[in-house]
Amino acid sequence: MAASCGRLGFNDHPTTQSPSSGTPDAPIGSPTQPDAPGTMSQLLTCGSPTRFAITTDNNGFASAPRTNGFGVFDVDSQGALWGWSYSLDDSGLVTSADSIQMGSNTNASIGGAAIGDQFVVAGGNGSPATGTTLYAFDSMLKPIGSPSARSGEFAGQIPLAVNGSAIAYATTAAAGDADIRLVDANGNDASSVNIVGVATEMPSYVAVVATSGGFALGYADGNSGRMQIATFDSQLDVVAPPTTVDGGTYMESPLFAYSPTLDEFAVAFDVKDETEDDDAWAMIVDHNMNVVVAPFEVAPFSTNAVIAADSSGFWIAYNTYDPTGMQPDAMASSHIDASGTVLPRTVTSSGGSPASWQLIDRDGQVVLVWAESGGNGPNLYFDPMCGG
Repeated sequence: MAASCGRLGFNDHPTTQSPSSGTPDAPIGSPTQPDAPGTMSQLLTCGSPTRFAITTDNNGFASAPRTNGFGVFDVDSQGALWGWSYSLDDSGLVTSADSIQMGSNTNASIGGAAIGDQFVVAGGNGSPATGTTLYAFDSMLKPIGSPSARSGEFAGQIPLAVNGSAIAYATTAAAGDADIRLVDANGNDASSVNIVGVATEMPSYVAVVATSGGFALGYADGNSGRMQIATFDSQLDVVAPPTTVDGGTYMESPLFAYSPTLDEFAVAFDVKDETEDDDAWAMIVDHNMNVVVAPFEVAPFSTNAVIAADSSGFWIAYNTYDPTGMQPDAMASSHIDASGTVLPRTVTSSGGSPASWQLIDRDGQVVLVWAESGGNGPNLYFDPMCGG
């Protein structure tokens, strides 16, 4: 099972990409190395991130784990959807496909998932948005079939999640409700639409994650400032309808993750303090949404937290800022154990600021995939979260 969470930003259109080893840039759109054989048991080496150079706007950002590596997707200022694919071999993570234009007329609402080595990518259409297109690609980012264009449905903050061979797709409809359905590996509907959050709740930050028994859909309730989470089996039959998760205050931009080890969810959210500064908070609930660990502060002066589960708890990553404005923003992370104990972990950077970031689970290893703005050297980081 894999889940991902994304944040946005950055500055130019894609040109070329180079591994940090110094391999020369390849022409735009060309594969740089054949896909290497491997299994999900190959993991990134702990201790330092692997870096690649990409040039991109970060107008939309998504990453997905596949059997033998990762895909990264982004939207430039002209609405072009671009992709990069990376494979694990005996030397580590290497480039499989570099700067591939995958679509056009795309906006910031994007997401990615994979079954085996086949990607499904959701990309919002138009500006202002008119809908979403689902694309299917192989590991080299060659298209499979025709894109599935969908008018009047808008990809969620985390629109895709995989559980075995099932893909759940979360959207907000033109009418304003939060919906979920199954799609196949080619991006075509594989179930009817299940309306989860009604428009009167003003759902936002709609996100889907895989669970032990199927899927969960979560969203921010715009009326109450709380979060709602509903659970489903693998066929999207309702296990539990939307249930309130109360953070004790207005929960800004909530996202969540599920731990199959604990059979619990952790919710990450932002809180405005009394000085109007932003702090990153979290809480843990069980599968019935009963509070296991009450809401707690993870980091002050921090925003846009994302979250993923590992075998012992959860990883959370966020943008930390200097309230005086004297220092640049920095990427930061912490591990949260089952009791809610927070252990900060330094994120390696070259001194730049975070532009986009996600935490994704690949075969039980949580990886921070993020793009740096204003630093030195390769700006795309794959940083395995180890030591929790």
